[in-house]
Amino acid sequence: MMKELLQKLYDVSGPTGGEDAMRKRLTDHLGPSVDEWSVDSLGNLYAVVRPKETSHGVILLTAPMDEPALVVIDDRERPYLRVETLGRLAASAWIGRTVQCSRTGARGIIGVESEIKSSDVTAHHLFIDLITDRDQPELGDFFTAVTPLTWHDERYVSGPALTSRVPCAILCDILLQGATSYTIVGVFAAQSELGARGARVAGHSVKADLALTIQTTEALDTPKAERGTVKLGGGPAIKEADRDMVVAPRVRAALTHTAKAASIAFQLEINLTSRSDAGVLFLSRDGMPAGGVSVPVRYPNAQSPLMDWNDVIATRDLFLSLLHQPEFLQNF
Repeated sequence: MMKELLQKLYDVSGPTGGEDAMRKRLTDHLGPSVDEWSVDSLGNLYAVVRPKETSHGVILLTAPMDEPALVVIDDRERPYLRVETLGRLAASAWIGRTVQCSRTGARGIIGVESEIKSSDVTAHHLFIDLITDRDQPELGDFFTAVTPLTWHDERYVSGPALTSRVPCAILCDILLQGATSYTIVGVFAAQSELGARGARVAGHSVKADLALTIQTTEALDTPKAERGTVKLGGGPAIKEADRDMVVAPRVRAALTHTAKAASIAFQLEINLTSRSDAGVLFLSRDGMPAGGVSVPVRYPNAQSPLMDWNDVIATRDLFLSLLHQPEFLQNF
């Protein structure tokens, strides 16, 4: 079920700032499972699922909806289009990739100016070599990578849009499970690649008793990686601290105790050089209890992020276990 859901989401383009097709795919798939839909001016998609009886509180769950993209900024050299990068993907990671216009479907190959070292490549040196005579792109059009979702021995999965599609699939599956004891406000956040913009707006729009993010975090188990203990296959990474926040002990304890009670292997994420949506939600309104659970991923800023499917399922199961505890929010 989850694999089929991931494929449905992966087949849709969702450039940061141009998530229309993703919003439609999400609403079509979730359909009557959601009690209330809304879209704000930034493009966030809100999906509310209410309990069948009395609500024990409101829990806000967020997942990033967008993926890295290129935007056309100059078309005077057609069939070559000059572009700017949108998102955290390094300019050099785009070289040689096939890309597709999210509006027209036109495709092209990413080229780079000659005599430029890969270490020196910036968006200024990139261009799209159009390989179509029809459906011509225009200034401001978005392009995203055309790379299939790839499974390796049924356990490992890779693809350029995984860092947003997997969190969205997890949130979708949670909402599809139906009502719990809580009012669940699921937010598929827009423009996350540009720095938690969607989460910032959602945090001020939704008055919640607790906010939890569903994201990805870099696995640091590769040769000469930065210091850290998160590894692929180690289970969900429960946030303890990042550059923007230290998670409140009661939030962290609730997540770790839930994982232990459900026999779900987990690991703690402490990364003081990274930012997350949780830090933005934490500072919303007059302060909101917030935390996060992330799926470990290798090579998140390359064109082939790699995940262990066992980590994905365990992350989903941790959230479901948490949401089926009627007394969970009593201490918040």
